[in-house]
Amino acid sequence: MGMGSITWACLLLAVHQAPPQENFLNSRDFEIGIREQKTVLSMNPNFVLAYVGLALSQLGMGQPAEALATWNKLATIGPAGASAAASGLADLAAKNTDEGARKLTTLAEAHLEAGQAPKAIAAADRALSLSQDVAVAVSAGRVFIEAGEEAKALAIAAKLEEHLEPDPQMYALVLRGEAEMKRRNLRDAISRFKEARKLADSWLVRFDLARAYVEAGSFTEADTELDACIKRRGEATAVYLDEVPTFRMYPPVYYYLGRSRQGLKSPDAADAYKTFLGFQTGEGGPLAADVRKRLAQK
Repeated sequence: MGMGSITWACLLLAVHQAPPQENFLNSRDFEIGIREQKTVLSMNPNFVLAYVGLALSQLGMGQPAEALATWNKLATIGPAGASAAASGLADLAAKNTDEGARKLTTLAEAHLEAGQAPKAIAAADRALSLSQDVAVAVSAGRVFIEAGEEAKALAIAAKLEEHLEPDPQMYALVLRGEAEMKRRNLRDAISRFKEARKLADSWLVRFDLARAYVEAGSFTEADTELDACIKRRGEATAVYLDEVPTFRMYPPVYYYLGRSRQGLKSPDAADAYKTFLGFQTGEGGPLAADVRKRLAQK
């Protein structure tokens, strides 16, 4: 398992372990993470995931020295530990504010996956307070849209539109398109995404356009965009071209491919759904539940 997968798994674990009565991100979440990971390590001192979770929680608590010690200890735990530790140590040596902000947007996405919108919003707000990096802004904006904070996302889009470069302009259209899609204004969403594609033919634009086509019932057009997403799946590993792992965005391609193929009455729909489920761990989120329901109806 690569560093991106390890980090994502630990963040999801931390989200589900957080007390349900706490609807905001605070130090107690990280304190719980530290305590739980130390308990795991007392039972299995060679468990790589626990070291990663411990180091990330220590960073969340503002304890870089302790995190450094944890990464150094992990480096001695075989090849997998050394690989994960190398990434962690590189994070500490890099621009801490931008790196920390990107981790917070990833955490925000994990909160959304767990159905904890207030925590997702708090994490995205915190990320924006740390960094004005374009990838941070876009990631936070997408979280805001899904969490029902459209105004915050559109404010980010307006700031991106102030840039002269095509990529920020493209991302502004992505956010505006996703806001339209959330409101079920699918024709307007599709128009926004097409405009964005003219500025920069990014993987994210293709994926969003496919999603909008599926929701609009334009299954042939959706199939074309999804096929492009699959052929260009390497781009999904770092959507923002900044070496930060984003492969978690890729599995839903097969969910929407299943929807598209189902709309076209193709027998391939079931295979696409099963491929999507193959990426899931545990029960998965709302998309996994929908897939199981659709497969049961066949």
